[in-house]
Amino acid sequence: MRKFEIADKVVIVTGAASGIGCATARAFLEAGARVALIDIDAELLEAQARTLSFAFPKDRVVHLPCDVTVDEEVERSIDAVVARWGAIHVLINDAAVVTAGRFENHDPERMRRTVLVNLYAPMHLCQRVIPHMKAAGEGHIVNVYSGSAGGGVPGYTAYGGSKAGLAGFSRVLRRELLDKNITVTLLCPGMTRTPVAARSIERMPAFGARAHDAEVPAEAIVRATRDRTRYVGVSDPPVVPRVIALADAFFPGLMDRLWFRFATPRYFDAIAVPPDPADPD
Repeated sequence: MRKFEIADKVVIVTGAASGIGCATARAFLEAGARVALIDIDAELLEAQARTLSFAFPKDRVVHLPCDVTVDEEVERSIDAVVARWGAIHVLINDAAVVTAGRFENHDPERMRRTVLVNLYAPMHLCQRVIPHMKAAGEGHIVNVYSGSAGGGVPGYTAYGGSKAGLAGFSRVLRRELLDKNITVTLLCPGMTRTPVAARSIERMPAFGARAHDAEVPAEAIVRATRDRTRYVGVSDPPVVPRVIALADAFFPGLMDRLWFRFATPRYFDAIAVPPDPADPD
């Protein structure tokens, strides 16, 4: 399959007010795309859009405050993008909510929102943009995954479960779209310095991996889109996520013993997220 040309394409990025989403929006603009920034934080989103409009032509940036769990807001945002630029070629599902701590202590409302933002919202967004990609004759979707799902990390039951669901959905969707010239990437950003991930990076065992800035996975997302890559794991060193995933698949008993050592009551208390309103990434 030939490479995907990014220049002048229309890209939607969710979770674009901060972290990986914001860095990804900038990376696509640098590659010559037109970018629609979506986030629930209207004030921060406007500030980021203003910054990007100073650095890039204003007609290539639009920001749309949107709660991705509300169908009507998603549909209104997509319609606005099509009305402005006439097409949608790329969708980056980055918006996320993290719930952490012992599962029995998860706040039910936050747990529900975690599943809605991390799994339902990407599914609904994909469903709504695919007809526009078909009309354009091509498209690419990037769903941002998490190593907590692939590695079965204790303390991230709802978060990891929602991201594991996203992985399964992405795999099936990619195969459904093989004949439509629309490709799907599942991307694990690794230990990235974002407001949402700061607590996990500080308190969770790294197993040799080092944290990186949001620009690293953002650049990987652009490359994956251009190359139509199926799966990308971002890590420093790059071998860490693959080793952990393989160890968990072939030596689950070993990983159980390893986590039994690390997942102490103190560990669960340290990573726990207070039951306050969810903050999209």
